[in-house]
Amino acid sequence: MFEIDWENSVDRREVLNPDSFGYLSLHYIASLPKDKGYPENFLDKKFEIQIRSILQHTWAAINHDLGYKTQVDVPRSITRDLSKVAGLLEFADDQFVNIRDRVKAYGEDIKNRIANNEADDVLIDLVSLREFVQYNKDMIALVNDMAGICDARVNFVEPGIYVRQLAFLGIKTIGDLETMLSENRELALALARKSLEKPEIDTLSTNNGFRFLCRAELLNKNYPIEKIVEFINLSLDNEKRAGKHAMHLMKIYNQICEEL
Repeated sequence: MFEIDWENSVDRREVLNPDSFGYLSLHYIASLPKDKGYPENFLDKKFEIQIRSILQHTWAAINHDLGYKTQVDVPRSITRDLSKVAGLLEFADDQFVNIRDRVKAYGEDIKNRIANNEADDVLIDLVSLREFVQYNKDMIALVNDMAGICDARVNFVEPGIYVRQLAFLGIKTIGDLETMLSENRELALALARKSLEKPEIDTLSTNNGFRFLCRAELLNKNYPIEKIVEFINLSLDNEKRAGKHAMHLMKIYNQICEEL
């Protein structure tokens, strides 16, 4: 987007001695390009863009306060300690990048295994549940069918809140979840119809798939009302409200059974 003054730009990652720790930041001296229609009086202005990690910014701010805002030199022992902290922050930066890359690689692996029906033994966690919602064909079809009930478009929402709820139901692996989906699909859709037919809904969260599947599992496995209340309370954290929701669920279930 900008014209870069390469002669005066600095990559401090490259100029720092390999046996030293300190400020690691990428500084670009830039100006607006002359052929993009910007006002003439702005074209001769130069500005600096500084790119660094949050940890590096923290170190720079502290170092600036100690090094430039005091009237006397900083004692050597403090300067040395600052260098130690700089080393720790650089190591922490590297670790965060490593963790991010590992999470990304893990997600890619789980996505491929789910798409190829090779994920039966994958444990349920935030990453595997997210990939299941987005790449399991049966789950996608279920959510689309639910959206069709109210003619709504599907909106992806992170499913992390259901990790705990699935654990409550004893669903520990993607294979368990696939079995749960197969066994409860029809009842889950029937429950969704009772809840989604009347209200005007423009968008439907992907989490509705888990919401109705879990409730269908509770009903099909004949969980006692106390356990149903306990399950619903995992998300509400209000036992009185959870009790009302549980009674309403049982009422809808009885209506469905009578219609059959």
